[in-house]
Amino acid sequence: MSYRTTVLAQVLGGLDAKEFARCAARHPMRRTPSAISAYDHFATMVFAQLTYRESLRDIEACLEARRQLLYHSGIRGNVKRCNLAYANTRRDWHVFAEAAAVLMRRAHRLYVDQPPEPDLPFALFALDATLIELSLALFPWARWQSSHAAVKLNVLLDLRTDIPVFASIHEGSRHEVASLDEIPVQPDSFYVID
Repeated sequence: MSYRTTVLAQVLGGLDAKEFARCAARHPMRRTPSAISAYDHFATMVFAQLTYRESLRDIEACLEARRQLLYHSGIRGNVKRCNLAYANTRRDWHVFAEAAAVLMRRAHRLYVDQPPEPDLPFALFALDATLIELSLALFPWARWQSSHAAVKLNVLLDLRTDIPVFASIHEGSRHEVASLDEIPVQPDSFYVID
């Protein structure tokens, strides 16, 4: 039986399951769920984000509808609502942050030999922040104003390659200037902050 590589498998192809397992090993869970691995959890959340799934029941129903394609998409475990709920509440977010850092470093290496813009002798970076509004009922810990919840995403973008070099998420009330201590500073570079 022949099969074609699914779009999800192509998207996930940038990060090997073994690499993600190394990231997950640095931040272990107290009790690792046997039905869903860290990579299966990641792949399922990528699927949910890309297809705009709104609930665990919705994720489970969509994946169950095409069960024969799950293996070829990179999802090997048993994706059920209870497994996802447990993994979502117990898995440390640092695992996903490390995976994102691995992908950013890999993308940056692809363009490291690209020369800077002709009129600039040095590298140019832009730091920008965006507010991501959340539901106060679902995320009471992210209270931003009296009736709103939000988190702030700070991104440092390499303007030569348009690839993020650094990203961090903080509470919505935190000012961008507070993130200046966290960004990686390269010598002989320009940094633009709005």
